[in-house]
Amino acid sequence: VSLSKKYKNRMRSEHAAIIALSKSHSQFLDADAVIVYDQRTAL
Repeated sequence: VSLSKKYKNRMRSEHAAIIALSKSHSQFLDADAVIVYDQRTAL
């Protein structure tokens, strides 16, 4: 359980990093990152 929890926390922090990165560049990239993340979590 702790292993999957660590993995989920890492995914969440990576997602936050992607959002922060893309927001500093453009809103288009931000929307793109969210779509990719949603597709990954749906799987």
